[in-house]
Amino acid sequence: MDFESELDPELIGVEMEGKLGYASRKTGEIIIQCKYSPYGTKGFDGEYCLAQLPKSHGDDYILINRKGKEVSLPENCSPQSSFSDGLAIIWDYSDNLYGFIDPDGNVVIEPQYEVAYEFSEGLACVKLIDGQWAMIDVNNNIIMLRPDRADYNLSSQYCSHGLIRCALPDTDTIVYYDREGKEAFSLQIEGLDWITEFRDNGVAFFIVDPAAQEYKDGQDSFGLINDRGEIVTQPVYWNDGYNWEFSDGLFAASEHDTGKSGYLDENGQWAFPPVEGHLEPFREGVGCIYKYPDVIFVDREGNELYRYVQ
Repeated sequence: MDFESELDPELIGVEMEGKLGYASRKTGEIIIQCKYSPYGTKGFDGEYCLAQLPKSHGDDYILINRKGKEVSLPENCSPQSSFSDGLAIIWDYSDNLYGFIDPDGNVVIEPQYEVAYEFSEGLACVKLIDGQWAMIDVNNNIIMLRPDRADYNLSSQYCSHGLIRCALPDTDTIVYYDREGKEAFSLQIEGLDWITEFRDNGVAFFIVDPAAQEYKDGQDSFGLINDRGEIVTQPVYWNDGYNWEFSDGLFAASEHDTGKSGYLDENGQWAFPPVEGHLEPFREGVGCIYKYPDVIFVDREGNELYRYVQ
């Protein structure tokens, strides 16, 4: 028996004889029998899980709830996502088209799109039969025809803080539209390589290609923008991890100029002056600084709480 690490507070993945199921995190009791592929099963997202049957069943996907009950699916259809805003994507493999169902398996939006992404904030990005990209609402009304290729890496398929990000073709312009399809603001950032969705605090990270920045240390530079289109900080920081989330309202970052590290808030201000050493994200009001051979735990003002020697 092998246990998989899961963040879900109630269920934990359990693998037996190469098949995955789920057990109660509190009691260890098997709640969902081990019969799914451990490779394609996505884990629970809210009340449902997108689970993959083993290869002997043709690599089919099904949707199950927290008790292991399968969601009934329309004929010739396979699920492609868990539920978001109460709808899940289905693929009609007889027509190679995508639509949406509700948790009872009822078709809410008939398969009619070449591509479909999950709903976010009541909108979903889809590709029409004629090749155009659009944003639709849960009633299948087209809210806006997109001016970009939504699958381009600088574009976004999702609605974030009421905004949809579109990278205009053959330009270096990023345009954000509101939920009604009206332009909210635009950005032009030299060497823009990547941009995140807006976080809960209304701030997004933008990353500049090393070839287009003044720092030649091989590290990507990042800055911050807010959901009003304002550049909060220039791209003068780097991040030595893979986490692009604020934790306790702070983000661990390093200065290119000094190599020192600190915690930035949503306004681009240091919580306390940057220090030498490697930082871990703040959790429950406590930050961690690795300054060999010491590991130092600090509060939000940088005051030492305690330390130990590695």
